[in-house]
Amino acid sequence: RDALRTVGEFAQVDRSYVFQFSADGERYSCTHEWCAEGIAPAIEQLQDMPISRFSWALERHRRGEIVHVPDVRLLPPDAGDWRAELDREGIRSLVCVPMELGGTVRGFVGFDSVRAEKRWTLEGVALLRIMGEVFMSALERQRSDEALLASEARFRAVVSDQTEMINRYLPDMTITFVNEAAARVFGKSVKDLVGTSWLPLLPAESRRGVLATIATLDAANPIATVEHPVVAASGDVRWQQWTNRAICDEQGRVVEYQAVGRDITERKRAEEALRTSEEKWRSLVENAPDFVATVDREGRIQFLNRLQPGHRLEDVIGRSVYDYLVP
Repeated sequence: RDALRTVGEFAQVDRSYVFQFSADGERYSCTHEWCAEGIAPAIEQLQDMPISRFSWALERHRRGEIVHVPDVRLLPPDAGDWRAELDREGIRSLVCVPMELGGTVRGFVGFDSVRAEKRWTLEGVALLRIMGEVFMSALERQRSDEALLASEARFRAVVSDQTEMINRYLPDMTITFVNEAAARVFGKSVKDLVGTSWLPLLPAESRRGVLATIATLDAANPIATVEHPVVAASGDVRWQQWTNRAICDEQGRVVEYQAVGRDITERKRAEEALRTSEEKWRSLVENAPDFVATVDREGRIQFLNRLQPGHRLEDVIGRSVYDYLVP
């Protein structure tokens, strides 16, 4: 609006405005307007109108032409609907400049003279064309920024609601983003964690190994997974598995890391229980007074707890149990 005012005052017009077409190109609306003192705004009455009202001027815009009308009364009969709209607004002269993007007309910038008829010079019209290009660039940038913000908001919501832990951090280990799942594990808020180092969250004995793994990451080898214990907010020792990914710039330098973690405590406990069980039963089997063997379907020995005198284990594994144990 500030730009419309500046250009409107410079061009000595009564009203300047921007119209944008709908995504399907079937309707158009006034999205921005500036009016000189004493000129009534028209923006509220110029919303969601059928494009057919503007068809006469639109045909010319699509050919890349500027519509310059020094006297609205001289518009041809086939401009009837548009001429009626201009009369209703009390417009006597106007210039409409197409706003194009990628070869498609997305809208137009208009400059009206209400109090008197006005004819623009070629230099003035050329300046207005430049303004149309500037406005289109600005509006497109605004759309892109809004789309980016909306996209970021959607993905941030998805990431924040993940049950897996997500942490993004700088090469000095300073956290730049962490989701709620990770913050809950350590009994802290997201706000408390962002801007701090995640190293103090690890037991001292785990830090060296984790840092050594992260130090190996680069553009050629960007991903590594580490497992380590942590002390949760409850005071319990939990096991976590983190997959770290290095994020590099165009020169291949690591500028940030992103890590996705999950709790693997139950898996670790199951593995430990299995290992303990295996050790217990292996001890019982190896010390049993009887021969105990495991064999495959063909009767070949895969495990044997005791050897006959003078035999070596490597000579027994794979041999038929019947040849070895049966006289």
